[in-house]
Formats: sequence, structure tokens, C-alpha cells
Amino acid sequence: MKTGFTASLVKILGALLVALIVIALCGCATIMHGSMQSVNFKSTPSDAQVKVYDSENIEVQSGTTPCSLKLDRGAGFFKKARYKIEISKPGYATKELYVSGQMGVGWYLIGNLFSWDLLGYVVIDPASGAMWSLPKEVEAALDAGTSMQESGPTIALVDEIPASEMEHAKYLGQLISAF
Repeated sequence: MKTGFTASLVKILGALLVALIVIALCGCATIMHGSMQSVNFKSTPSDAQVKVYDSENIEVQSGTTPCSLKLDRGAGFFKKARYKIEISKPGYATKELYVSGQMGVGWYLIGNLFSWDLLGYVVIDPASGAMWSLPKEVEAALDAGTSMQESGPTIALVDEIPASEMEHAKYLGQLISAF
């Protein structure tokens, strides 16, 4: 009688040990929603071109509104993803928006807490980027008018050009072209 009971106990303890090892090697956020997230893009009017650039200004996705694009949640170990989004349509001014990841309270903070998963907190979820959440939807209302690309160069005083646009400025003798 003791032999059968002991064998069953060893099997149960072995299964529990395997389950604990699997839990320890997986982050809750990584398991539950992965390292990429679908973000919905909408515009008024629709049929606008969407271009998504990463933090190094490299185009990573594009589409036509309404659309859903998959984006990386993270940009490296403990580093949230940051994106510049340009939404444009002929006859309308281009809209430029910025989005970045926010720390996920659900599966990252609470999920790893309840599973006692220290590796999930400090290694797995930060490495996969799953600890971050992006907005589920990005929506833009385009203003009627002429876009910068259609109107040609803009001439302005250096003091009037935003610092973010000065990196694209070109020196034209005594004039600086902002585009």
C-alpha cells in the first residue's frame, strides 16, 4: 500500500516541479499577449496613407485608413517602443502623431506577481517587450487644405521653425528652406 502511494506522490511532485519550471521560464505578459500588438488606425476622411516610423526614423509599417498594423511593443531590454505616425491624403494637411508604450499593469505586473515569476519580471517580459502596451487605436482628423508636399518649399524665419524640423532644413545662401 505504501509503495503505490509513494509512486503516486512522486508523480504528482514531478508534475508540479515541471509546471513550476515552465512558469519560471515564461513571463506572463509574453505568454498572454506577445511582443507585438495590433494598432488600429482611422482617419477623417478615410483612405488616408499611414506611415509608421520607429525611434530611429525608419519606416516600419504603412497602410491606408482604416487599417490595423502590427507593431513591436518594446525596443530593447526594458525599453518601450516609440513611434512617429504620419497620416496624409492629397488635398489635406499631413498629421504627425507620436505614440509610445506604457507599462502594462495587467499581465506584466499582476500576472507575474500571482505566478511568483521573478524571471518574468526582470528577464522574459522586458526582453520580449511584452511588458509594454501601445494604444489600441490611433485616430486623426485631417484638416482640409494643401499638404506640405504639394505646396513646395516653405520660407520662414529661423526663429519660427520648430527645433524638430530644423534637422530637415536646408541652407540656401541667406535663406533656409524648412522642407
